[in-house]
Amino acid sequence: PGRIILRELEARGWSQQDLAAIMGRPEQVISEIVRAKKQITAETARQMAKAFGTSPEFWLNLEMQYQLHQAKKEKAETDIERRSKLYHLAPVNELIKRGWIGAGKTIDELEQEYCRFFQVPTVDDPPQVAFRPRVSEESGPEDRAIVAWVRRVEQLAAEQPVQTFSADALPVFIEALLTRANSGSNIEKIPSLFIENGIHFVIFPHLPKTYLDGAALWIDNYPVVALSLRYDSIDAFWFTLLHELAHIYRKHRQAHVDQLFDREKQDLGQEEIEANDQPTDMV
Repeated sequence: PGRIILRELEARGWSQQDLAAIMGRPEQVISEIVRAKKQITAETARQMAKAFGTSPEFWLNLEMQYQLHQAKKEKAETDIERRSKLYHLAPVNELIKRGWIGAGKTIDELEQEYCRFFQVPTVDDPPQVAFRPRVSEESGPEDRAIVAWVRRVEQLAAEQPVQTFSADALPVFIEALLTRANSGSNIEKIPSLFIENGIHFVIFPHLPKTYLDGAALWIDNYPVVALSLRYDSIDAFWFTLLHELAHIYRKHRQAHVDQLFDREKQDLGQEEIEANDQPTDMV
């Protein structure tokens, strides 16, 4: 409406001060209407109609169309902000590409898919996974992708029926496992060996930028060992497998998600040092 008012003033050679005097209104009111800081009311529309020789409906319709436009614009901007937040919390495109969540035609649907995948009431709640780094809008893409990977591992493990787990039976299980490691035979039977001993066994590729090799975690008091097979190497396979199994053997209840190769040396912590040393003791 403000642009139309300025056009009408220019056509007549009037200033905003002139219009204010004609309408008997403060100049500030006219200025605020022109700058879209103040809405055109029914009374203002009637006065403008008299001043410009138009109808009150003309000005009220202009105001209504402007407010509708602003509402659509504000919703679009809000949707952009909500999508931006979601993409900061998770690698959304990767989750969609892999079919873990639906694309969602609207931001509401996409947020619902996110909440379903991470089992959270709202996007403001932290992801419900065993591995809990500090994940926020400020965290890097690697942290967000790791959390998504762990969540998918949990889903796959939950779908996998296993026998009863007994920590006391681990030494016998490890001996049978090492027999296969030493002979190099029957490797394809390793997943079933884990399952028969009550340990979920998941092989799942790492997500881009995560460089994950494996993980050890727990679901309902059942251990889970996950491998990404990032390297097509028998040595890497066995070291990663025994490293993750060592976390279970050592009764490390905290979830461990490991980047074991070609990463800068970091402060590993006591449990990681134990898991690194344990495979040597096993062999």
